[in-house]
Amino acid sequence: KGIKFVGEVLRRKAGKSASKK
Repeated sequence: KGIKFVGEVLRRKAGKSASKK
């Protein structure tokens, strides 16, 4: 759960960054 959660958060952050870019 921890690793999966972290991965999802990272992916969401990366997606937000890409969208902002």
